[in-house]
Amino acid sequence: MKKNIKKFMRNVISLAVVAGIGLYALSQRNRNDKFEKVSINGSEYIISEKNIVQTKSSFLDDGVIKIGAVSDIEGDIEGDLENAVKTAEILRKESVDVVVIAGDCYENEKLRINPKYPESVDNEGEMIAGIKPYAFLDVPVFVIPGNHEDREIYNGAINKLRENYPNVFSINGREVDLIGINMVGMGGYHDRRFLSPDGFQLRRDDYEKALASLRELYQQGEQIILVTHGPPYSNTKIDYVENVGNVGDKGISHLLVQDLEKIVNLHGHIHEGGGSLAYFGQNLAINVSSVGEYNTHGGNCTILTFNHLLRNIGIKRYAEGEEIK
Repeated sequence: MKKNIKKFMRNVISLAVVAGIGLYALSQRNRNDKFEKVSINGSEYIISEKNIVQTKSSFLDDGVIKIGAVSDIEGDIEGDLENAVKTAEILRKESVDVVVIAGDCYENEKLRINPKYPESVDNEGEMIAGIKPYAFLDVPVFVIPGNHEDREIYNGAINKLRENYPNVFSINGREVDLIGINMVGMGGYHDRRFLSPDGFQLRRDDYEKALASLRELYQQGEQIILVTHGPPYSNTKIDYVENVGNVGDKGISHLLVQDLEKIVNLHGHIHEGGGSLAYFGQNLAINVSSVGEYNTHGGNCTILTFNHLLRNIGIKRYAEGEEIK
């Protein structure tokens, strides 16, 4: 019994030290930034342009951190808004602590060859409508752009959402320093052919910045999640397109084969590979699924459960609203 108490106290002290390190690092990195304090469902955050730092956490009240991940909402097209509502309800029942949306938040007719969606005219409105079901959960909702988003529309939708839902954040190009787990957001896409003219083209400095953030957060000894839209290049299903082959991003693969361990890359984009995963040494990439994959009725999402003390990860996937055993 005494051993268990001592072990518990060591873990509590460890979390307090990590939180202190995060606050100190924030003060050093962003001395010239403007700060905003936000409280969300029992947790507190300091927000700056470059970082989101959690200063008080309710996540670990049950001993685990649950992250609900979705991608490719793509607006109110082909029932995708209905699928967003379905997956948000799943995440609510699962009592997730955080929601991650890995890009493609609306349909974009500039990218469409076939099929065309003549009703897809209000892209900003579609993005707002697609994210709202997750905002209603009253947990942090961390969003990145994919290959569909125009910069002006993406930024405008995020700003409008935050007027009424301060729990919604863009983490594109940002570090998220939570107590017990950290994130790095790198939105956009590597292949210019699949981007709109004002899209988020990934460039060398984006990968370099992400690697620097990964290395910095790695010093805390906590689990790190790298959130991207596109998958890393692999020889697995996560980035495989029939009759084309593997189309992943070699820049992301490079990030996952560094001398850093236990990084989880959450991504979407390749609908066909939804729910699949691939290992890169000690690191893991998970295709979290489009909310409405091709040839399904939607309701697709992935839930990750991180046990901070045991340092293990549980992965649960839902397809068409049902858990896949």
